[in-house]
Amino acid sequence: MAGKRGYRKYGEFTHSKLRTTAILYIVTSGYDEGHYHAEYGDGNFTCPTLKELKRELSTQMELANQLKWIPVIEVKTTDTPYDEQECGNEIDLDFERYYIAKKPDGHWTQVDWDVTPDDRFKRSRTIWDSQAKYLDNLPSTNAENLHCNQRLEVYLPYDQAMWNSLLWLSKQIGLIRDMIKEALACPEGRLMLVNNAQKALPLSAPSPRRSPRTLKQ
Repeated sequence: MAGKRGYRKYGEFTHSKLRTTAILYIVTSGYDEGHYHAEYGDGNFTCPTLKELKRELSTQMELANQLKWIPVIEVKTTDTPYDEQECGNEIDLDFERYYIAKKPDGHWTQVDWDVTPDDRFKRSRTIWDSQAKYLDNLPSTNAENLHCNQRLEVYLPYDQAMWNSLLWLSKQIGLIRDMIKEALACPEGRLMLVNNAQKALPLSAPSPRRSPRTLKQ
């Protein structure tokens, strides 16, 4: 908002009991010229008087203070069916942790993991309905509605052991990628790769891989 055309910074409003602050603006052009404006969370509030705006912000801050923030882990990976006509495989794994909360209007909002509790709602953003529908009952997954080449999404209640496991898995993927590069870069590495593969791999082609359809708690 700072420097946005049509608004001039007026000051700050801090709740009398909560350690929560919002920046106030005066609308300088357009239909609401002369009104007072503020942004809090992902909401925009414009009122004809400063008193009304402060009252509205107080209400929003008190509602936000009552929200229950839930830590979650989101994991995404590409779920590509096995194809006998194509060779190769791509390891695709992304994961992140953040907090979510359901607002009084029924919409979910999320905020980055490292945001302090006092600033969570102010820096939160509404979650799109296409993702929010998986958050009411954790753990959950979009496996049932997965389309070809769409990324599999899994939402889990935060667990430190699971987070550490994902970090470990990501590191192993990196090590395997480096090992493949080294093995293919020189004759000795390629020979070792062939010898190891002949000992470890079956002669027949693997069966088509099935996509996960359920996620047991």
